[in-house]
Order: sequence, then C-alpha cells, then structure tokens
Amino acid sequence: MRIRHALTGAALGIALALGVTSAPAQAAVRPPVPEAPAAAPAVTSHRSACVNQVGIRVYRPSSDVQTLDVPNVTLRQGNSGACVRYAQHLLSSHLGAPGPDFIDGDFGPTTGSYVRRFQRNAHLTVDGIVGPKTWYWLMTIN
Repeated sequence: MRIRHALTGAALGIALALGVTSAPAQAAVRPPVPEAPAAAPAVTSHRSACVNQVGIRVYRPSSDVQTLDVPNVTLRQGNSGACVRYAQHLLSSHLGAPGPDFIDGDFGPTTGSYVRRFQRNAHLTVDGIVGPKTWYWLMTIN
C-alpha cells in the first residue's frame, strides 16, 4: 500500500496499527510548528453578555422579513444590566451617543428618550419599551 502524505503523531500510530510499516521515501519530517503567543482574553460583546443572561427568542415582525434571534427580555425605564447596555450600544450606533457615559447599563430618562426617538424614526409604536419588535429593528437597521 502506498501512502501519499507524510504520517505524523497520531496518524503514524493509526497507520502502524493498521499494518502500514513505512512511509514513502519522498516524505519529509516537518519541524514542529512554534506555538502562537497566548491571546489576550476576548472581551465579551454587549450582545453576548445580554444573551448569556436572558437567552434568545426567534422573532419575525411580519412575513416579508427574515427571522432574527433577539434577546428574550423586554426593557423599560428602571431596568439595568447587560441587556440595557446592549440596547444603549445599538441606540448610540443608530442615533449617536448623547455623551460619553450613555452606555452605563441603566435604563433612565435619557435611554427612554432615545428609545422613543428610535421608535419614531423606525415607524414603530412609540412607547419607550424595548420589546421584541424594537429589538428586531435595533439589530437590523444600519
């Protein structure tokens, strides 16, 4: 039996167990690949932090648009946490942040006014609540 590729490590052990006793003459031994330096720990995105806390729900506002996995949470004034931070991040990317401390994870009056402004611009029901439909359009409109 002729082997076309060089055998190394575990592959050599498997080949020997199957009765192959030699590699082809043209096979070269490859030097070990140096290990890459350890990467810095990945920063968890706002979306990942939110979804890890509340999970997702599949949402489709109408039959003429695609479905989307949105956070399984409804946000309103007084809420706080990772999902509020994610909503604030999306709002600031659509509308521009009102200041450096906007993405703070607290759904206060400023976040509420930004949610209502986004809903008005997206032709949604303006209620200041980030429910499935508002999540959907926050996550899809560029």
